[in-house]
Amino acid sequence: MKLRTKLAFTFSLVLVVVSGTVAIQSVQRETNTLRRELKKQGLTIAKAFADGSNDAFLTDRFVNAMDFIQTISKQRYVAYALLADKNGKIRAHSELQKIGNLVTNPVSRAINEGRAFVTTVTVGEGKDAYEITVPVTLKGNVIGIAQIGYSLESIQLSTAKATKQIAITTIGSLIMGILLAFALSHQLAKPISKLRDAAKGVAGGNFKTQIDIKRKDEIGYLASAFNSMTASLQKTTTSIENLNQEIAKRKRAQEALESAHDELDNRVKERTADLAKANEELQEKIAERKRAEEALVQAKEDWENTFDAISDMVMLLDNDHRIIRVNRTTAKALNATKESLVGKKCYEAIHGQSHPIRKCPLVLTMKTIDAHTLEITEPGLGGTFICSTSPIVDSEGKLTGYTHTLKDITESKRLEAQFQQAQRLEAIGTLAGGIAHDFNNLLMGIQGNVSLMLLHMDSTHQYYERLKNVEKQVESGARLTSHLLGYARKGKYVVKPVDLNQLVEEICETFSRTRKQITIRRELADDPFPIEADSGQIEQVVLNLLVNAADAMPGRGDLFLQTMNVTHKDMTGKLYKPKRGDYVVLTVTDTGMGMDKETMERIFDPFFTTKDMGRGTGLGLASVYGIVKGHGGYIDVESKKGQGTTFSIYLPASEKEVHKAVKTAGEVIEGTGTVLLVDDEQVILEVGQDLLEAIGYRVLIARDGNEAIEVYKKNRDEIEIVVLDMVMPGMGGGEAYDRIKGINPDIKILLSSGFSIDGEATEILERGCDGFIQKPFNIKEFSQAIRKVLGKE
Repeated sequence: MKLRTKLAFTFSLVLVVVSGTVAIQSVQRETNTLRRELKKQGLTIAKAFADGSNDAFLTDRFVNAMDFIQTISKQRYVAYALLADKNGKIRAHSELQKIGNLVTNPVSRAINEGRAFVTTVTVGEGKDAYEITVPVTLKGNVIGIAQIGYSLESIQLSTAKATKQIAITTIGSLIMGILLAFALSHQLAKPISKLRDAAKGVAGGNFKTQIDIKRKDEIGYLASAFNSMTASLQKTTTSIENLNQEIAKRKRAQEALESAHDELDNRVKERTADLAKANEELQEKIAERKRAEEALVQAKEDWENTFDAISDMVMLLDNDHRIIRVNRTTAKALNATKESLVGKKCYEAIHGQSHPIRKCPLVLTMKTIDAHTLEITEPGLGGTFICSTSPIVDSEGKLTGYTHTLKDITESKRLEAQFQQAQRLEAIGTLAGGIAHDFNNLLMGIQGNVSLMLLHMDSTHQYYERLKNVEKQVESGARLTSHLLGYARKGKYVVKPVDLNQLVEEICETFSRTRKQITIRRELADDPFPIEADSGQIEQVVLNLLVNAADAMPGRGDLFLQTMNVTHKDMTGKLYKPKRGDYVVLTVTDTGMGMDKETMERIFDPFFTTKDMGRGTGLGLASVYGIVKGHGGYIDVESKKGQGTTFSIYLPASEKEVHKAVKTAGEVIEGTGTVLLVDDEQVILEVGQDLLEAIGYRVLIARDGNEAIEVYKKNRDEIEIVVLDMVMPGMGGGEAYDRIKGINPDIKILLSSGFSIDGEATEILERGCDGFIQKPFNIKEFSQAIRKVLGKE
């Protein structure tokens, strides 16, 4: 090959390589710059897309997100945009047919690593794009991903254009090299030198370099070609500069877009904040409405429960008497369901009539529009009721219906009658007790004088028997007062544990000898509880019941007595509420004529009797009632005319053991010493002083509590015992006892009263008093009582 050809080929090749390398490096550098800018711009758009999609994932509503996607897709170079959940399922896409498909690996990486990823994908024929995947987060948690495809078409177009320019330049350089090689043969050295310098200039980046060779040979052509090449390179440089300007312009556009994105982001954030606030307000309204609904339901339930809890019968009626609603008490009283009563007329449901009852308060309320109340007796409901009606009006004062209530007062009416009866009996009992007390004081005067007369009288004296008869009459009078005191619940003398079976056996044995026409049958408990009682008073109770039963069977008849251990739980269905504990019940049943209702209501009244004049005092059952009540017990009676009568006596059981009493013969016990006798009755003072002096005692007297204290203070060293009356005007026996004991705690005091040991006497005995004696008493009982107190250790 000729040198000229080799030189031309070599020079051309070098020129092509140099110019191509420079051009390629310049293009590559600008392409990389453009790629970075496009990637940054795509990331900005994708992040703004992700931030604006929180609401869609939070509310699970992606319809509104589609508008956002369409806006994003219209951005220049955005090929597509989509939203997918954590499982990679597409929930929104710029291409609707792709919704529901799955996206691939970058999604899981974005979800698992919580950061954005950029990959290059093909979106069309020879068209590449950046696929940018950004996680959507809420409070640091990934709830989905946002993904866009950002086209690289602008870079590809710029690169293609630059490549074309390089190709043209290279071809031109090759042609110029060939021409130059041939010019070398004409003028080789100098042109080559200039070409070398020019090539260095070009290599240094000075594309404005021109070779000043004006020759028409190969060197001239080469110089011209070189100049053309540099001119071409200059154009290429200009194109690249234009490209740079385009890139700068795009960068400015990108910055404007970013600014727009920032503004959009701010608006999205503001909108999101507004939506969040609106959502919060909506949630609060929903919660408030829910609370209101729950409160309304609870209020309705509370109202219905309260309505049903009312113990009276309550009905709500419309303007035509028809029932709208009833409470549970009404349904139970009418033996029906609440639903079955709705729609019926009130007088149909309650009274079983087809028209309102006479003087119905509802009729009056309908006429006057005022509340009315009336007491009615309804046999169908089995009692007496307070019937009340009231109008129901709305907020405008319009009548909408009525309330109709029936309050059962049957029990209260019965209790009221029972209370009035108890008050009457209590008043009579107080009167009876006062009479018995005063009568016992009178009997005491008689008994004392008789005892003094009999003390020194021989049995052969002509008045001895008369005086003994007087003494018997005094005893009869004392028994009569014991009936009165028994009714007044002031008849217990000596209280101790008693075997009720033993009392019943002894009384039945005595009674059967006097009433042989009566057959007595006994069914006594094997091991009855002891009762704490006055045995004499309980004997009186049993004997009165037996006598009344026998009088109810004037010919022949059967009398049944039964004792049984029970508890308060067995005493149900009574008119009284027994105290908790054990009881012994004595049941006395006869087969006599029985009693009607009117008689049963009065049998415990004092002085009431159905016997003929002169055959009864009317105090027997009254004293039974008083004695049983005084012992803390209860009495029931059941009877029907012509079917006999049953009395049931419940007496409280005692935990103490029964000890049989040993009777001692009575005799007068003489003594010595000084006795202070305190009583407000002059006859008691006189006869008491005579009795005491007759058995050897020196006597000081006092007419009331104050005088007793003064006498005792002056003679405390001489007085051995004080006989103290209980009931006195001014200072009574109780206060006098406390005052005398305050002076000398060791003084012996014997209480004396026309009342029994019950009440205040028992309280004084419990405070340490030494003894009690019941008026009237004879000289033997008096001497023994004093001796017992003085000999008490």
